[in-house]
Amino acid sequence: MKGNIGSNEIPWPHAPTHCLSEAGTYLVTSGTYHKQHFFRAASRLAVLQRGLLKLAARFAWRIEAWAVFSNHYHFVAHSPETGAESLREMLTILHRETGIWVNKLDKSPARTVWYNYRETRLTYQNSYLARLNYVHQNPVKHGLVPLASQYPWCSAAWFERVATRRRLRQSTASRQTHSPCSMNMIPMGIGADMECAVCSALWLGFPSRSVRASQSAEQTAHSIWAASQSAEQTAHSK
Repeated sequence: MKGNIGSNEIPWPHAPTHCLSEAGTYLVTSGTYHKQHFFRAASRLAVLQRGLLKLAARFAWRIEAWAVFSNHYHFVAHSPETGAESLREMLTILHRETGIWVNKLDKSPARTVWYNYRETRLTYQNSYLARLNYVHQNPVKHGLVPLASQYPWCSAAWFERVATRRRLRQSTASRQTHSPCSMNMIPMGIGADMECAVCSALWLGFPSRSVRASQSAEQTAHSIWAASQSAEQTAHSK
């Protein structure tokens, strides 16, 4: 009898529901089947990272942070202004192509490589910056490197370079020093130049070569969020 709790049939939960109707900024995570380390080699990680970045560009997803590992990956990205529905197709292609490739290497053509993915839409700046830092620092969390910028298959080193270049351009143009953040965050008391929770989190998360690099990383993150919100508002108003 249908629905009889005494039956031997187990109603296994279905895969997570993906709510991708709205444009916005998303944290996306996916893992391999049973968390197996199918990509445990530099060449395999390089292919997975390259595939992710190329497909994101093809589908107009603007990735701001990513971290690729032997059995999972994370990324934070802004969807196209038309919506986030393309994420499903983008990851289907990524998982299919990398799965076929790695199975060919291991001579295991029928093996399941990828499990499902999950996405979280980030609607608050604090949440966005916290997830950005989480993704950048994931290699450190897993004990792979002492500094995130030393891990070749994540965006931490790229983010620091971009932030430093932006800071140098701003300094050349305006000769203005960093002013305390006015984003209405909670003061953390890390010093005169780091007077908000976001700045402090990025300072702690980026033990980089200088205070200036950390400050410019913080400014870059604020600028990215502001630009994404402006684009999202424009899309909704159309």
